Amino acid sequence: MEKKQPAAPMTAVIPDDARRLATSSRFVTVSTLDEKGMPETRIMFSLRRGRDAKKPVFAGLGSDFATLLGTSASSRKTTQIRRDGRACLYYSANSQFKGLSVKGRLEEVDDPAIRAALWKPAWEMYYPGGCEGGDFSVFRFWPETGRYYHGLQVAEFDAR
Repeated sequence: MEKKQPAAPMTAVIPDDARRLATSSRFVTVSTLDEKGMPETRIMFSLRRGRDAKKPVFAGLGSDFATLLGTSASSRKTTQIRRDGRACLYYSANSQFKGLSVKGRLEEVDDPAIRAALWKPAWEMYYPGGCEGGDFSVFRFWPETGRYYHGLQVAEFDAR
């Protein structure tokens, strides 16, 4: 019986479906590095989705896979990102067997206009002090490489 070989990864071509997945996923899984250099993963709301993806603040990021993340300034992940910005974001459509892994770097955003453009008044209960400070932090994700999975196909690409 002949052994079936896995499909070879495609390179350089970025599937349109990967772009759609990055802007349609309600959640994004974010992995950062802890103080021992070990990965730690958590799920966050994806801010670059649906009609929010059309906000001018996202248009200026330069890549379909760059994004902004809002989180608590007092969280462990914020401490980890400030120490080492390397990160991996993962978007998925589990029922369709689709996944998108994007590796890159996170950097803190202090620009009040960007913070205000992302802010939603309902977040006050999560981030006391509002968008001007308090416990609200914003990070910009600068993508480097991507891997898109669908069925048995894999596409690897430069995500910048």
